[in-house]
Amino acid sequence: MTRVSLNEYMERCRREIVERCTGCGNCVAHCEIRPYTTLKDIDPVRLVESLRRYLEAGEFEQAVYDHAFQCINCLECTTHCPEGLEASAIPVLAKAKLVESGHDAPPLLKMAQPCQTHSYQNILGAMQTRPSDVWWLEAVPKDAEPHEIVLFLGCHEMIFPHVMTATRDILAALEMDFVSVGGGKNLCCGAVHLNTADPATAHDMGRSLVESLERFRPKTVILTCPTCVYMIRKTVSHESGASSVRYVHLSQFLAERLHTILFVKPLFGRFTVQDPCFTGRGLGDYDTPRAVLSAIKGIELVEMKHNREHALCCGASALGNPEVGQPFIRNRLQEAHDAGADTVVNLCAGCQLAFFGREKDFRLESRTFSEVVAEAMGIKIEQDRMKHFRDLGSPDLILESVREEIEASPYSADDIAMLLPILF
Repeated sequence: MTRVSLNEYMERCRREIVERCTGCGNCVAHCEIRPYTTLKDIDPVRLVESLRRYLEAGEFEQAVYDHAFQCINCLECTTHCPEGLEASAIPVLAKAKLVESGHDAPPLLKMAQPCQTHSYQNILGAMQTRPSDVWWLEAVPKDAEPHEIVLFLGCHEMIFPHVMTATRDILAALEMDFVSVGGGKNLCCGAVHLNTADPATAHDMGRSLVESLERFRPKTVILTCPTCVYMIRKTVSHESGASSVRYVHLSQFLAERLHTILFVKPLFGRFTVQDPCFTGRGLGDYDTPRAVLSAIKGIELVEMKHNREHALCCGASALGNPEVGQPFIRNRLQEAHDAGADTVVNLCAGCQLAFFGREKDFRLESRTFSEVVAEAMGIKIEQDRMKHFRDLGSPDLILESVREEIEASPYSADDIAMLLPILF
C-alpha cells in the first residue's frame, strides 16, 4: 500500500478544487445537513462561489463560516461532484483557513478532539472504566512483541467499553493471535482534528498511529472505526512510502472468515444497517456487514429508504448543535422505524452515540455490530452503561452512580456535569 502524507493529500485536493471546480453548486445542493440550518434557503451556486473566493483570496462571508463549521463530514457532496473532485475537502480547507485567519471555531468542537484530557471521549470513558481496569494498550512500546493481528479500538469506542470487550472476545473466540490497542489517550487517526480545523496535528497523529501499530509487525490491522479505515487508506501520513499491512474494518475481516465463525444463538428480529459514511460512501463497502448479519439465524434484514450509497449520515457530528442535530438524527431513526426494523445496527461508535439516547422514541434498539455478532456467538455482553445513564435520567443520579470512577479519574464532578446535558 503506497501512501501520501495527509498534508500532500489536502494540498492536492485544494489545488484541484481551485483549478477544476466549475461552481455548479451540486455539492451544496445535496448537502445532507443544510436543510436543517440557517443556510437552507441560500442559493447553492452563490455559496459555492463564496467558498471558492474564500479559499483563493480570503474573502470572508459569514455564510462561509456557517457552512464550514456546520458540515457533518458525511461525504455526500463528493458523490455529486460532476468533476470527480473531493468536494468534502472544501469545508475542511475552509475551516483550517478560517482558524488561521483568527476566526475561532465553535467551543464545543474543541471537546471533540481526542488525545487531550478534556475530550468528551475520554471523559465518558472515565465515567465507566477505572485506570486499573484498562485491559488494552494505550501506547505502543518501541520494542513491541510481534503479533499477526492488531486490533485498534478507535477513540469513540472508549465511550462504549462493553463494545470494546465484545470485539476482543470475538477475536479471542476465533483463536486469533492479536493484541488490542486503544485510541483516544495517545493514539488517533487524526480525522477529528482534521475536521475541527487543526490539520497539522491531524497529520502528525496519522503518521504516529501507523508507525505505532506497525511496530507489532502485523499482517493485518483490524479497525473498529470506519473513519480510521478511511483516513489510513486514503490520507494517512506515512512517509516510509509502502507497507504490506492490510487495514480493514472489523466487518470486512469477519466477512472474509464467515466459514470459521460459529453462531450458536438465534437473534430473532428485523434488523437494519446504518451504513457508515466513511467505509460506505468513502470506500464503497456495503456488503460485508450485511453478509455477516445475514449468516445469523433469526435475523431478517430490512433496508431504510436511504441505504447503501444513498444512506443518510447518523448526525453524530451535529450533537454539539442540538437545534440542528436533533431533528436530523430523529429523521434517520424515523426511516428505521418506517422500514419496520426493531434494531438498528451501527458499525461506527459515533452512530451509536447519535442514536442511543433517542431509540426509545421510535420503538427501536440501537446496537453496535460487535454486540450483535458477539451475542450470536454466545458471548456474554457486559452492561451498556451509556444506556444505563440515559435511563437514570437525572444528572445528579448519573454523577452518584459514577462516584468511585470519578475519584479514580483526573476529572471533577463539575467536569462531568458540564457534559451530561448534551447527551442525557
